[in-house]
Amino acid sequence: TQICVKADVYCVAIRLHFSDGSMKETQGKKAIDYGYSYSCTPTVTADNCFTSVFARSGYLVDALQFTTSDGVPSMLFGGTGGGAASVTALDGYCLSAANVRTGDAMDAISFIFTDGLVSFASANEPSATTSLPTQSPTAAAATLTISCGQTVTGYISSGTQFDYAFVPSPGTQMTFDTCNSTDLVDTVVEIFQSGFPDYLAFNDAYSCSGYSLFSNVTWSYSVASYPANAAFYVRVRGWSSSTT
Repeated sequence: TQICVKADVYCVAIRLHFSDGSMKETQGKKAIDYGYSYSCTPTVTADNCFTSVFARSGYLVDALQFTTSDGVPSMLFGGTGGGAASVTALDGYCLSAANVRTGDAMDAISFIFTDGLVSFASANEPSATTSLPTQSPTAAAATLTISCGQTVTGYISSGTQFDYAFVPSPGTQMTFDTCNSTDLVDTVVEIFQSGFPDYLAFNDAYSCSGYSLFSNVTWSYSVASYPANAAFYVRVRGWSSSTT
């Protein structure tokens, strides 16, 4: 029903208030040592919820912003550093929980929607502090869970990567692509099984019809080839010097 964040030029703590009256909070060391104060979103009503998250992140989580199902954005909590990314839940779904990793400040955060998971994470080493409801991201870069037909927009540059978790359907051929006529960044697309270093499928070719610099990769899941609890993600890597 409400989200509160402690921040100055980056985020150091977060507190989530839930519709059942419960509250979950995680704070970095600086939030406690330096007495930062919380700033909060307006409280949403029973017929409303948070459906979209915007974040800026690099080594730390620089900024967070939340938008409700009726399209009202919160203030921007934090600063202007880091790269920008955003995700919007599918129609009818809401933000339900979060996973936070902290050290001195907020190193990484993952938001669990009722249709999936979005994470804006840094390359910093993890700490032991996690007090919000948890669902681990699949890799150390920025991650989210995507659904069939979903489009994700964000920022990527040379040497950076985003990992997108997905749940495969047996016997279904899946295609992931960075085909986009407006952006100019060269990308590599790979599919991995979580916990294994070798990719299952890969494409660094300029394979999007009519577009240069972009890639797509197609893969089919077979139940007989993987254990029942296997998890998968698709990785998008920035290859060129463009930061569009």
